[in-house]
Amino acid sequence: METTTQRPVQYRNLQPVSYEDIHKDKQAQERLKSLETHDITRDFVEDMADWNTWITGSFVGGRMPLALAQSRHEEFHRNNLDDATHFTAFELHNNGIGWHFHSLMHLPDHLIKKFSSNNTSKYGSDKYVPKLWKMYFDSFGRSTISKIRNTEDVTSYCIKHVLDYTTKADIRGVGVYTYHFGSSDDGSAFLSRHLP
Repeated sequence: METTTQRPVQYRNLQPVSYEDIHKDKQAQERLKSLETHDITRDFVEDMADWNTWITGSFVGGRMPLALAQSRHEEFHRNNLDDATHFTAFELHNNGIGWHFHSLMHLPDHLIKKFSSNNTSKYGSDKYVPKLWKMYFDSFGRSTISKIRNTEDVTSYCIKHVLDYTTKADIRGVGVYTYHFGSSDDGSAFLSRHLP
């Protein structure tokens, strides 16, 4: 009679879940929800600004708690991109541990010029605003920045991250986002669209 030895199942991709972190994330989301002043809809986000830039950023290590992700993101924008208008959604990784973000942004012309490269560099002269990409990479980790070429890109973002994402019924169900009207003339003009 032959016997077979079963190999133990290995769960290399699974990581332990910290229920304390999940609870803190949920509390942070609930605090944010209580501060919201607008009913965030696809139309609100599409009409908020003349979007020209799409950014996705993650954090080194992949286990970034929500509150820290938000404060680091806010500090980066306050110090480097106060002139820019943005709408940013924070999203929990699929494995349930750590957060990343997706941003729609309007970069005023002077910032596009500032962050564009006129020479070949190690991070590529062919990239859109390569100097800004380098700043994101150094501050957060793996990041992508691309130019928005048509409004369908904005609509796709809105459907995924404003409608679907903010109505999920798990820890993400509260919907975690932030937005800022830039301090430039462009930002003032965009803000005036939404004043009563």
